[in-house]
Amino acid sequence: MRKSRVLTFVLIFMLFTSIAASGADYPDVKSSNWAYEAVSAMSEKAIIQGYLNGSFQPGKTVTYGEFIKMALIAGTGQDVGNAAPGSEHWAMNYYNKALELKYFTSHDIDKSQLKYEITRGDMALIISSILGDVKIENYDEIQKGIKDITYQTKHEYDITKAYATGILTGYTDKTFRPEKTLTRAESATVIYRLVDESKRVLPGGEKEEVTTTAVVTIGKTADLIKNYKTFYAEADAKAIAEGWDYLPSDGVRFTEEYELYTDASVWDIKMNRLFNGESCSFVHTLRGHIYLVKDGLIVNSCNTSPRFDGDGNYLNYQGSRAEYDISKVDYIIAVPTSAKSDKDEIIKVVANPFKK
Repeated sequence: MRKSRVLTFVLIFMLFTSIAASGADYPDVKSSNWAYEAVSAMSEKAIIQGYLNGSFQPGKTVTYGEFIKMALIAGTGQDVGNAAPGSEHWAMNYYNKALELKYFTSHDIDKSQLKYEITRGDMALIISSILGDVKIENYDEIQKGIKDITYQTKHEYDITKAYATGILTGYTDKTFRPEKTLTRAESATVIYRLVDESKRVLPGGEKEEVTTTAVVTIGKTADLIKNYKTFYAEADAKAIAEGWDYLPSDGVRFTEEYELYTDASVWDIKMNRLFNGESCSFVHTLRGHIYLVKDGLIVNSCNTSPRFDGDGNYLNYQGSRAEYDISKVDYIIAVPTSAKSDKDEIIKVVANPFKK
């Protein structure tokens, strides 16, 4: 049963017409983007879709509903369609069909999770179910090579199978990070590997889930941020005038140089909520005070705090909220709070992945 399902989606993929060079025309997924090929290929096969405004939002974290839909269409070649208005969730049809095909059980993934971010561990469960019976050579050796997976790990067999077949790869530190989430771009790459075996990355390649094309360059802060020397002076003056108990500049240092990252995936930057007229929010692994830069000026500071899962476990993410339209921003920057000199830590500047 499972073997025939795998054969079916492989044949469906092969019988489609060849991928056009232009790919899907998403304004936020340029040809220079590391995920361009995967996003284009899967969009043209109608396995993944963009949003009504024409964007793909590659940096946005993928939800259970979105990934189940992608996986179901990839696995069956059929689109069961969104649920009717007023239903519990737009992805209920995909969820119920996936249950029917035994991709998972309601105990594994409850329908109440459809709106939330899917974990890599649960992705592995779905991928493993679609693959069906696969003989894995040196299973025990492969599993031992993943530092954070043991026989006690939830879905450990499915994780090992997804890893061994090169669909969900590990990280250079030999971890799999089953509780970590993925962006829509990363998920498109996972689905691409599922349907096209030639795109898989087998263990031993020392390759992270995201093959970053980030160009890290060093520059002078004064050349990039015109108001960096006056920003805190003005903020401190306002704080003193208003009688604050602390100064905004306390513990923060604008270093004379910065590091520029052209690929936001290096810092795992993902959008939680686009600007709604009042604010936006995003998550990341940057450290320090977070600011938004437009046209060479700091235009907004972000309220930033650690991020935790439902059980109170620290996720190694920071959650930032900004009262500014992030789609108009050039850079997201992190100003170190502990650097005493440029030798310790310098400003991290990240090209805004959400810019339109």
